[in-house]
This record gives sequence, C-alpha cells and structure tokens, in this order.
Amino acid sequence: MIIDVNKLKQQGKTEDSFSFEYVPEGQLIDLPNAVIDGCVKVNVTATLSGRDLYVDGEATFTVNGERSRCLEKATVPVTVSFSAEFSLLAGAEYPIKAGKADLTPIVNEAIIMDMPMVIY
Repeated sequence: MIIDVNKLKQQGKTEDSFSFEYVPEGQLIDLPNAVIDGCVKVNVTATLSGRDLYVDGEATFTVNGERSRCLEKATVPVTVSFSAEFSLLAGAEYPIKAGKADLTPIVNEAIIMDMPMVIY
C-alpha cells in the first residue's frame, strides 16, 4: 500500500483519496481460533503539507472465529481507524522513502491495537 508522494506533488495536488486491498502477512489478531477472512480493505485520505504527508483512514475486514461464551462459529465485521504523519526528516517514525509512503505498517498496527479482545 504505497502512496507516491512525488506523483502527488507533480500533479499539483495537496489532497487525494486512495483505496487499497491487501492480505496481511502473518497473523495480526490475537484471538484464539480466529483469522482474518480474505483481504483488508483500506480507504485513505492523504494531505500534503510542506515536507509532510498526513494520512487518515479506515481498514475494514472480516474475522472468522468462535464466540467467547458459547464457542459457536462467528463471522464479525471489523473497522479500525488510523492516522499518521509521514515525513522527509531524518528519524521520522514514518519516513517518506524515495518519494513514497508505505501504509502497510500503520494499517497493521491499527489492526493489532484496535482488534476486539473477544467475539460476542
């Protein structure tokens, strides 16, 4: 999930929307007997400001697992939100590398941090 910052600048845009789909590598959720079903859909608004790129977005996906109380199979839709600042400055938490911003780490972090602890 790459945003080409140089391309945005060349097009004279300061804001744009993007949609991505990806299948996460490895298991991002820590629920017993639960997995992300299929792909994660990501919608992002990116805003350029000087040397920085600000992103706000949502990731939606489905979790297949077991309900916590009765252990019945369940399919649960999940939506997580995220925001981040990418920067050209050295030492930035989310750097812009070679004119591109990779959203994958941010989306993965949002899934890990905002995933429900149980399925009801």
